[in-house]
Amino acid sequence: MDMKEEEFRRSSYVLGKDHSIDILNLVHSEGWSKASDIAKKLDLHIATASKYLAELEDINLFESREAKGKTRMVVEYRIKDPKIELTLDISEKNKGGGSLENFYTDVYRSILKRTEKVYGTVSSDVKDYTNSDSMDTNDLKEGLLSLLQYNEERLGLFTTQRLVCSACKPIIATRNNIPDKKELFKDLPFRYFEKLLEEIR
Repeated sequence: MDMKEEEFRRSSYVLGKDHSIDILNLVHSEGWSKASDIAKKLDLHIATASKYLAELEDINLFESREAKGKTRMVVEYRIKDPKIELTLDISEKNKGGGSLENFYTDVYRSILKRTEKVYGTVSSDVKDYTNSDSMDTNDLKEGLLSLLQYNEERLGLFTTQRLVCSACKPIIATRNNIPDKKELFKDLPFRYFEKLLEEIR
């Protein structure tokens, strides 16, 4: 898959974690799998298995569906393509916008994906920047703010903060060149990023 630098960094980060390859191999051999299946076969806590499965889906290696469990609906995952290739084109013509634009693009897309997973679709009031190749930082911040407000209105502030943490931490972890992470969100309401900034301090 051809990808921009930040997408490549995030995918590499997720694939480099301790249990990612084992989970990929297991899901490939077993087919549709639940977190409880993975946890049992790899001797992991179910919360750990769930986190890995969600992250692998987030980098587009898994697809998911809802299935009937013993007492409630559960999420099952399967691998999209057993041949995984990460291709980074660093030629000048394909580098796109500056690193800050890339950062906000990745954050926006990650939060949007998690929002769509909750609601199935997002209101047309929330502007979609995911298909644009040329993104202005201010426009991205505006889109990100509308997305955060959308979640806060429906899920509450605490859940929105947790969503921001899960969306942003893998992205920030790949950006060792950021001197002051607080500066990344200085023009956005602090309440959304308070929990995130506490956890990455």
